[in-house]
Amino acid sequence: MAQGAGGLLAEDSLLVARPGIVRQPLTFTGIAPGSSRRPRVEIQLAQSDGSWLTIARTRAHSSGAFTATWRPSQAGRFSVRAVAPGGAPPATATVSVMMRTVATWYDQAGSTTACGVELDKATLGVAHKSLPCGTELEFAFRGRSVLAPVIDRGPFVKGVSYDLTIAAAKKIGFVSTGRGTVGVLAAATPLSAPAPAPGIAAGHRR
Repeated sequence: MAQGAGGLLAEDSLLVARPGIVRQPLTFTGIAPGSSRRPRVEIQLAQSDGSWLTIARTRAHSSGAFTATWRPSQAGRFSVRAVAPGGAPPATATVSVMMRTVATWYDQAGSTTACGVELDKATLGVAHKSLPCGTELEFAFRGRSVLAPVIDRGPFVKGVSYDLTIAAAKKIGFVSTGRGTVGVLAAATPLSAPAPAPGIAAGHRR
């Protein structure tokens, strides 16, 4: 059988959905099957009635690779798929869409946090003023994500909601930023499907 991009068989497909933030562009990448004619690829979002809403369209490269973007309007975890002509099974993925928030990071290795955690350079965690200790959160920054439990109290700076440990900040490439906008979503957020909403720009249901 013919091999496609990345060692995939010609009839195979692939969809990768990077975590995104509400109302900011979210990127999908993948491999479309049977793509010698540069087929058009539709990215579709699962709806609560079992239908699929097209949220992005793009054209695959001759190698099969494609990139598409979507600007989500609500936070959550959603099922998406990439559909191309030819009847090949669509590639599926789960995408995390996070709320926008402001965070900083701190490094206090050797100290003990308000939640009783002994910090070192490798501790993944986050400080928050009120969330229960141990609450698991997912943070995203520029397409990278990390899971971090609440292990401390703070930050006590106006306009900042979370304070990541240096290890968590490194995981998402946030250290050089210091203070900035990140995405946040509860790690326990279940997979959901929005109710069909006619009139969404560039969308149609199948």
